[in-house]
Amino acid sequence: MKVKRFTALLLILILILCIGMISASAEEVYPDMMQNGEVEVEVENKVENETETEQDAVTEEETETESEHETMIVETDTEREQEKTEQLQQINMLDSVLVKKTYLAGDLKICLGYPDNRYFTGTASGEGGVHWKTASPTENLNSPSNWWWLMDGWYDTYGSACYFNANGSPNNGPTSSGLVIAKYNTSYTNVFFNCAQYKELNPDLAGMTDAEAWAHWLQYGMAEGRRTSYIFHPAQYKTLYGDLSAAFGNNYPTYYQHYAQTGRAENRWGNYATMYFNANGGSCSTASMLTSYGMPVGTTPTVHNTALLPTPTRDGYIFEGWYTGNNEAITAGMNCYWINDLTVYAHWKEIGKATVTVNHYKQNVSGNGYALAATESVSGSIGNSTTPAVKKYTGFTAPKTQTVTIPKGGTSVNYYYSRNKYSVTVNTDNGIAAASGAGTYYYGAAVSVAITPKAGYKINSVTASSGISNPYNFTMPAGNVTITATSTMSDVTVTVPLCLIAGESDTSFVITSDNTGGIVTIEVPETLQFIQENKEQVINGNIQLSANTLTADRHQITGTVTTERFSAGSWKASFNINIKYQAE
Repeated sequence: MKVKRFTALLLILILILCIGMISASAEEVYPDMMQNGEVEVEVENKVENETETEQDAVTEEETETESEHETMIVETDTEREQEKTEQLQQINMLDSVLVKKTYLAGDLKICLGYPDNRYFTGTASGEGGVHWKTASPTENLNSPSNWWWLMDGWYDTYGSACYFNANGSPNNGPTSSGLVIAKYNTSYTNVFFNCAQYKELNPDLAGMTDAEAWAHWLQYGMAEGRRTSYIFHPAQYKTLYGDLSAAFGNNYPTYYQHYAQTGRAENRWGNYATMYFNANGGSCSTASMLTSYGMPVGTTPTVHNTALLPTPTRDGYIFEGWYTGNNEAITAGMNCYWINDLTVYAHWKEIGKATVTVNHYKQNVSGNGYALAATESVSGSIGNSTTPAVKKYTGFTAPKTQTVTIPKGGTSVNYYYSRNKYSVTVNTDNGIAAASGAGTYYYGAAVSVAITPKAGYKINSVTASSGISNPYNFTMPAGNVTITATSTMSDVTVTVPLCLIAGESDTSFVITSDNTGGIVTIEVPETLQFIQENKEQVINGNIQLSANTLTADRHQITGTVTTERFSAGSWKASFNINIKYQAE
């Protein structure tokens, strides 16, 4: 009987050690996948009472008395009762140990099987709930799964032999009742969820256990769009990508799923913060840029393969890099390790300055030399390049800029400005004999114009473009000039005697003109008729001229009026003398 008690006790101790080893095995095989959530497994034990039936031994010694036999039976019953009591105590102790035993639940969901063929499985939601199932190695087990917690299958305690597939179908199921482990793939969850960070980023959850925080996200946080880790903030994810906000709107659970299943693989940012650049005495063309925790600094939400940070400038200094307020260097391509907005400061090394003297020379009005027009100084850092600006001078063409490296002690740059040339055009009409002054002139040169009319003509007007008031003498402006001269015929005075007839039959007269050119033509009628007032008598006569033209060489012609004899009195003859002038 003592041997039986010892054997039972040994079996119980072995079972306790196996349970401990199973737990240790789970932790050793998957140490990185264990979380702090605790699942208490209650153990229900059934003990079958042993009944031993012993036949009375028939011995050859029939001389034993009946009283001795009864004493032995009483002793045997007492031992059996004591043995059963000890077994119950050991079973109760085992039950107590198993109840107090804590199994860590993380990527591994612990499943404990007992000799009566009961298997522990996760609930349909896969959050670590507990229920029991009576199963055989050939039937399907419950295999809870969703997009953030995918079932891999049911495995042995070492995680090496798969007893049931991910869908719960048998796969070389266990040949005896025992412990099986539900193994989950949490790669999606691990992408965006971290219990400690979830509680840190959401202060109202600070007092929760990891299991409570996980349950909170499933029940509330997912729908509310709470930030679940440093690397993922669904509201910021929505803001960064318009294609997602257009597709998902305010349905925050879809942002978690998209990032876990697609966005992370596409290198999309799951969060952002603003990094501000303080040039610290210099100047920087970029005021700020976005950063994302876990992503290379200097990239953007859409450009992932190029990391660039701006380079500030400061005269007399060399830029040494961007640093935080704690003097931590921030470089392009490094992984972003901050989750809040950050200001970085430019660090400088002084190198000294020198002066570049810039001389501006203008070409003279004759075009055969240059004269200094202006001088200015430009200060810059020694060793740096500088490109002094050229000036804009009216009437001049500026040279190309020069780039120089500033040496110690400084240097000089000379700019030479070419004087522009412009044209003068003189337009005349037929009455102008000659015009001078047309041609090409340097800007600022003196221009003289002369206009000569033809004989018999005089200048009517002379005008100039470009606002020139005196077209005969002016300074060449920064533009072409057009001068227009017009003419008209000169005035000619022809003198005809007031009295051609002096009462004689033959009377001479002279016609004169003052034309200096051209031809004056005089036309008179060949015959005349003289009449006397209130009388009907008519006297005939005629006019003869020595010539009918007056020129610059002949300023007078003579004429004769011949009449018939007539009586005394006042006789009048009315006739027209046509005078024509034609310029050369």
